[in-house]
Amino acid sequence: QRVKKILSDMKSLEKEVNRLKLQAATKTTESLEEDIKQINGINVIVKKVPIDNPAALRDLADKYKDKIKSGVVVLGSINGSKVMLIAVVTKDLTDRYHAGNIIKQVAEIAGGSGGGRPDMAQAGGSKPEKLNAALDQAVELIANS
Repeated sequence: QRVKKILSDMKSLEKEVNRLKLQAATKTTESLEEDIKQINGINVIVKKVPIDNPAALRDLADKYKDKIKSGVVVLGSINGSKVMLIAVVTKDLTDRYHAGNIIKQVAEIAGGSGGGRPDMAQAGGSKPEKLNAALDQAVELIANS
């Protein structure tokens, strides 16, 4: 009984930690104007964020997408020795930018692979030291599309 209670408490605490991490990361969306770049007349956010699980990274990318209304969002995060990446393109721009193609090329730099739909794609990588270079590549891809 005691072990079950400890495990239950631990799971509750893990959920609370994840909720607080997402809440802290979401706070950064409030000062969003400084993160938005204009590239070819498109709102673009390319950013390294302190998120450690794929679901929270998706949630944060959706929050950024909702804030910019029209544009491209590419987020990267490091979790231990792994890299997590996500690209989100608003529906009005999927004929011009394909999230799956963006994330595939960006992930290669971070030692991984990934893919997805035209409006959302995720990837992982094994080279956290290359995350900044991968995010720089995302900016280049968007600028040259």
